[in-house]
Amino acid sequence: MNRKKYFFPSTSLITLVVSMLYISLFSCTSASTNKKCAEDTIFVSYFIPEIENSVRITCNMMSDNSRKLKTEDIIYLDDDVFNNIQEILILNAETRLDKECDSRLIIESDSLKMCVGNCSSDISSKINFSIDSIVYFVKCKSNYYNFKKTEDLACDNLIQKFGIPSDYVYQENEQKKQWQIKMMRKIAFVKKK
Repeated sequence: MNRKKYFFPSTSLITLVVSMLYISLFSCTSASTNKKCAEDTIFVSYFIPEIENSVRITCNMMSDNSRKLKTEDIIYLDDDVFNNIQEILILNAETRLDKECDSRLIIESDSLKMCVGNCSSDISSKINFSIDSIVYFVKCKSNYYNFKKTEDLACDNLIQKFGIPSDYVYQENEQKKQWQIKMMRKIAFVKKK
């Protein structure tokens, strides 16, 4: 009598195969989808409330903190606006004008990042639109200004240039316990399909 032998994979082998399939299908870090994720999503993260400290917060520190956050909101943008933000990120990567900033907000797409802080740099001469208007747009759309009191807005150079956003409504960072205060928000800008 000839008996058939069946192969039963181990639990760890099944887990490995399922994990690899999941990563290849859904992760923005997989080789096949990396380009799509970079092209279609821009993340904006910022501190709430804005932190006052004596130590400079670097762009790398902002990026490390941002990676740990869950996305709170998704905002869909037209191609032109989305592409303008991407263009600024690409130019910033070439010049690294934000390297000395004390960062307060970070704009990231895949490996590209730009921090916005207490220094101002001008790459507007290399592009056909105002970097200030795009950064102002990013701050407005991500509700960055809504977490700042009206009197604090007067110190913002973009508010001085463009004015308080028409949809500005101060949102106090309401937490019941001091140790539960959320330090950062993360928003995703996605291209409209």
